[in-house]
Order: sequence, then C-alpha cells, then structure tokens
Amino acid sequence: MKTAYIQSVGGASGDMLLGALLDAGLPLDSIHEAISALKIPGVNITADDEIRCEVRGARALVDVSAAPRYSPQQMLDAVSGAHQLSNTTRQRATGVLNALFAAEARVHGDNPEDIHLHELGTADTLVDVVGVIHGLEQLGVQRICASPLVLGEATGPRRPNGYSNPAPATLEIIAAAQAPVAPERPFHANVGELTTPTGAALITTLADEYRQPAMTLHRIGVGVGGKNPPAFPNVIRLWLGETAPIAIQRRHSGESRNPQPPQPAHADPIEPLANTNQPPPTLETVRNAALEAYRNQANPARHSGESRNPQPTAHGEPVEPPADGNPNDAATTPFARWQDNVILLETNIDNATGEQLGYAMDQLFAAGALDVWHTPIHMKKNRPGVLLSALGPAELETQLAETILRHTPTLGVRVRPVGRYVAHRDTITVQTQYGPIRIKRKWLSGQIVSISPEHDDLVAAAQTHNQPWQTIVNSVDNNPPTA
Repeated sequence: MKTAYIQSVGGASGDMLLGALLDAGLPLDSIHEAISALKIPGVNITADDEIRCEVRGARALVDVSAAPRYSPQQMLDAVSGAHQLSNTTRQRATGVLNALFAAEARVHGDNPEDIHLHELGTADTLVDVVGVIHGLEQLGVQRICASPLVLGEATGPRRPNGYSNPAPATLEIIAAAQAPVAPERPFHANVGELTTPTGAALITTLADEYRQPAMTLHRIGVGVGGKNPPAFPNVIRLWLGETAPIAIQRRHSGESRNPQPPQPAHADPIEPLANTNQPPPTLETVRNAALEAYRNQANPARHSGESRNPQPTAHGEPVEPPADGNPNDAATTPFARWQDNVILLETNIDNATGEQLGYAMDQLFAAGALDVWHTPIHMKKNRPGVLLSALGPAELETQLAETILRHTPTLGVRVRPVGRYVAHRDTITVQTQYGPIRIKRKWLSGQIVSISPEHDDLVAAAQTHNQPWQTIVNSVDNNPPTA
C-alpha cells in the first residue's frame, strides 16, 4: 500500500507541503492543473531549491497578488465546481476547508457562514489545499500518517491587535482533531508561527494516524518554509513508500479504521432449553455436538459423497469471507491484517498484592486495552515480582499509562510501538440438540483454518441441565477445547 508519512521537522504550512510534494517528484504542471480546474485567475506558482540549516529542499512560491479574494462559500463553490478534479480530491478539499472555517468561527464566535476571512481569504488558501490533495492523489498515495505537529514557542501577541502563537485557529483545528503536538523547545524562542492554520487543517484532516509507520522507503521530499532560524531547519519532510496491506478507513468518515468482517444476521442469543429426561450432558458433550453440527452445516456434502464446497455455509446460506480479495486465491488475498498503530506498555512491580494486580488489569481493559497479562520475574534484592504488560491502540497511550500509574504502586511505565498481524475472524450460530451455539471462525488468505465454539455458550447450555459448576470446570481442565 502506497503510504505517505508527513514529518513536521520545523513546522507545517500549505506552501511547505506543496514544496515537499514537488521535491518528491510531483510535476509542477500537476499544480497548474488543479489551479486551472478551480478557475482562479491571476495565480503564479514557481519552485526553487533553498537551504535551511544545511538542509536542502524545495520552496513553493505562490503569487496571488493579482488574484481575487474569496468568501468561505465562494471557496466551497470553486471546489465543488472543479469537475476536472476527482470526486475524492473535491471531497477531501471540502473537508479541509470546512475544518478551517469551523475553527475560525469558534475563535470569533460566529457562524461558519458568517465569518470574514483575513489571511485565509486569499486564493493562496485554495491553491494550497487543493494543490496538496491533488498532488497526493497524483503520486498514488493511499494512506497518510503524520508526526506530532511542531507549533513552536507559545507566546502572546507581538504587536497591538496581533495574535498569539500558536494562532487561535491553529489550536482549534488541532484540538478538534485531537491531534498530538510536539513539545516546545528552547531553540524555538523568538521564531514565531511555525504551523499555520492551513497546514494544521491539511494534516489533521488527511492523516489516518499520528505515528511513523513501518514502511519500505522509496523517496523523500523536503518542503522549505519562509523562515530561516539559526538553530533548526524550517522544513517539512514527506516520506513516500510502501507498507503492508492494511484494512483502513478514514478517521473522518465516522467508521472504524480496522473494520471486522461483517457479522451474520442470524447470530441469535442463547435461549434456555426445556428440561428433558435425558441424562445431563457434560461440557465436552455439548462442545462436540456443536462442532459436529457446524461441520455438517458447513459442508453438506460431507456425508453425501459429493465434493466439498470450498466456502462453508451456515443455515443453508453462503457465508462470505473477509472482503480483502478472491477467497479462493491466496495470492490476491492478504493472509491477515497488519496493524502498526499499537503500543506495548510494561512495568516491573514487586510490591503489589494479587488483588491489586487483578483490579489494575480490570481497569486497563475498561480503559480500552486490547490485552493485559502478568509475567513472573525476579527483581532486585531477591524479590519475586511481576511484569505487567498491556497492549493497546496508540491513541490511548496516555490513558493506559495513567491507569497503570494510578492503580499500581509502580513509579514508571515503559512504552514502545509494536506491529502485529491480526487474523480475520467472524462468528456464526449453529443449531444443536442442546440449543444454539456460537462458533468463532479464524480466516487466513480467505480460507477458514480453525473454528472454536464460544465457551460462555457451552456453559449456558450445560447449566440448563443443572450440571454442577465443578464438573464443568473439571471437564474443561481435562479436555481443553481444540479447533
């Protein structure tokens, strides 16, 4: 999957992103095409190589001195009417502009349709927004990641009636997207604005996640800004490369970024069975019956002498595998989803009780952890201890770290990014003589490789026949489930 990683080294602006795209190989004619589609008169764009703190990059110079000014509605109309551009480009450009207008409205206490744009009302805003989005599309970028945004020194206004840094609209855009920001550094002092509202809106609207991905790097584009501070380069870097196939959806679509395969509509809840005169079954009996019913329903030709259907069925209806390729062609179907937006948190503990560790585990799961586990370790002063580990989404790093610090006596938490392969899975319901049992299925390369009945369903079915709890536990211990 073609991926772009936007690294804010010394700030971000629309012009800097344009320069990075041009430096990465985007023809200048592609930007001219976008301007022509918008029908903006009086715009001239050039690009020159410049140096910032011994770092070479391309600086995009957008001259709009002869171009008209635009109201918010005129900008949106210009984008919607640019039919030479793709629908995707127009939709994303509209999203970026709306993020800008909403931020300005919050800053000034107006409705978005009533705001009066000052610097953002120039044609430069339209050129930057549409040019960057069109350029990314022309380079074939399918996924966008970004680093934390570099805002520079937080200061008050430098002149009467001036704005503070970061600009209020920039902060509103970042806060609305809940995007991460880099800490202020001493060498940022007295430099002024590093990230503009347009740069913030482009990055926060387009980025799928804020983390450097594992990727095969192909090209680097460096965009140069208009400042030239002595202590750091005012540049932005665009990494272009390939990442493993990953099922993602845009954050701003309102849908899950890593969708699971669709669940069958016939996954009914378990209903108690009426008591019969049959002897009470063991949990193993229920489990075997569920597996047998699944095999018979999934492969109706199993006892008929016919060839097996390569795709299992349930209740007589085809069950669709994950839609990542041809289910019968392993060469075109990713064997699993790759996730690199996951973190691992760890801490060593030698002064917590079992009850305290158990409670901390419950709180971590409640905070959104994907998995939590304890590992026995030997610590200093010959003390037995526990390694508490938690796996979670990268965006929950702060919450998970705080949960560990709050609910255990540890004084520190280690955090590192990890990648993982995740097998596709889904659940179906099969009917057995003991009632409906849910079956979990694991898929690799479009094929089912294992099945497992839901443990809670087996317990519920066994309990309807007044099976003692200890008997069920012994049955599980003596006969561990297999696929």
